[in-house]
Amino acid sequence: MIEQEAFLARIICRGLKRAGFAVRHIATGETALEEIAKDAPDVVIVSTELSPMSGEEFCRRLHGEYPGRAFPVFVMTDSAQDTYTRWSHWFSNFKMVDKPISLRSIIESIEKHQGQAA
Repeated sequence: MIEQEAFLARIICRGLKRAGFAVRHIATGETALEEIAKDAPDVVIVSTELSPMSGEEFCRRLHGEYPGRAFPVFVMTDSAQDTYTRWSHWFSNFKMVDKPISLRSIIESIEKHQGQAA
C-alpha cells in the first residue's frame, strides 16, 4: 500500500487487515520500488498523489522494471476514467479505483484476482 497521506493509509490498511490480508504501508514510490525488488507483493495499491515520485512515475518505473509481473496494481485516483485513458496504452494488469475509495470494492477485486491466480 503506497500512500503518503497517513490517515487514509491507516484506514485502508486497517480494513484490509480485518479482511485477512497482510498489509504493509509505504509512504513513497522510491521506497516501494526498493521493497518490491526484495520481495514481490501479491498486490500493489498506489495513490496517484505521491511525491516526490508521482503515482504515475511509480507505475511507469514498476512496469519498466517488471514488465511481466503477475501482481495487479490498484491505482487510487480522483479521476479514474481520465487516468485509465491516459495509462491504458502502456500499462497492463492494473485497475483504477476512484477516491473516495470503497474498501469493499478493493477487497472484492483482490479476492477476484486471487481466485484467478489459484
